[in-house]
Amino acid sequence: MNNIIQHDIIQQHLINFTTKLIKNVEEMLSKEWDFTKLVEVVKESTDELGRNIIKDFLEELDKAIKEDDKRKKEWIVERKDKKSIITLLGGIEYSRTYYKSKKERRI
Repeated sequence: MNNIIQHDIIQQHLINFTTKLIKNVEEMLSKEWDFTKLVEVVKESTDELGRNIIKDFLEELDKAIKEDDKRKKEWIVERKDKKSIITLLGGIEYSRTYYKSKKERRI
C-alpha cells in the first residue's frame, strides 16, 4: 500500500480523534470530575481510533488487490461482502472482495 495513502488515513483519523476526544473530555469535565470516567472516555476513544484505522487499512489493501494487474490476469471479481472480525479493540466491520479463478470459471 502506498505510504501516502497510509499517511492520509492515519492523519484524517487523528484529526477526527483529537476533535472528538477534546469534545468528550470538555463535556465530561463540565459536569463532575471523575477520574474513572476520564479513563473510560480516553480508552473508548483510542479503541475507536484503532478500529477505524484498521478498517480503512483493510479496505485499502482490498482495493490494491482488486486493482492489481497480476490479480486481473488470473482472478475475476465474484462479489463484495461485509465481513466482521473481533479484535482486542472491539468488533470491526469492513468490505471485502471475493474472487474466482478464471481457470475454474463456471456459469
